[in-house]
Amino acid sequence: MIRIAFAPETRALSGQGLTFARHSEAGDYTMEPVFPVSDEEIWVFPKRPFDAGEPTFLLSQIDILTEQEGISLAVLGDSNGFMRMWTAPLEKMMEEKGLPCVVLNQSISGNRLLSDTAKEIPGQLFGFSAKRRYNIDINSLCGLTHIIFAIGGNDLYQPGTMAAPNDSVPSAQELFETLQMLNAKAKEKGLKTYAATLTPFSGAEGTPSGRQEIQKELNRKLLECNEFDAILDFYAWLVEKDGCGMDSRFDSGDHLHINPEGGKLIAQKSMNYIRR
Repeated sequence: MIRIAFAPETRALSGQGLTFARHSEAGDYTMEPVFPVSDEEIWVFPKRPFDAGEPTFLLSQIDILTEQEGISLAVLGDSNGFMRMWTAPLEKMMEEKGLPCVVLNQSISGNRLLSDTAKEIPGQLFGFSAKRRYNIDINSLCGLTHIIFAIGGNDLYQPGTMAAPNDSVPSAQELFETLQMLNAKAKEKGLKTYAATLTPFSGAEGTPSGRQEIQKELNRKLLECNEFDAILDFYAWLVEKDGCGMDSRFDSGDHLHINPEGGKLIAQKSMNYIRR
């Protein structure tokens, strides 16, 4: 049994507004070798960002000591990571390849690299910026060996929308330098590091013109960078032939998020770069 107590008026620091959690079937499995996971997912929709008294999940991780060697891979990402379209199949494929891997998914839907987005948007809460929450969500992980940075698209997509009506669009250089900084922090901890290029979002509803140019510049900078262990070229893997939008085979339908086929493709190709 785990009990958690808080002082009066304690409030959340950051988090995900649309949240799901896996749980066991009903019963006591204290002495059982297998933990039976229920097929049912629990979803939480907070009414207002960070208000005390809202339903939320308090236990986010448990450290388990094991003698088995393997890969402990964190993903610092946005909605495409949060939806587990590619993170879940990546973990499964690594296991099938004989490379025991635990994916610690620290993705938040709507999350940005540079700026906090904690606006009162119905059913959504985008949390602190990845730059800010690195120390909270990554440095707190024990036994970490690898990290994938798959974030930055919302920095271009959100400014001027309901999520960030007064925010300006960052430059490719600002985004690139922040990824470099986070990479340096990870390298100091001895982690293997991977950065993903921004996925195609041309044609997504409400996207102002000109932002694809910033995206292309950032992707180019990443591909030319030799500071990461590898660059995962999500853009090239997902983009339509002779175009700049997402290939319809991998598009969820909104031209912004990937579908399960897109997730499998990313997982298959990413697996070829990840090593012990």
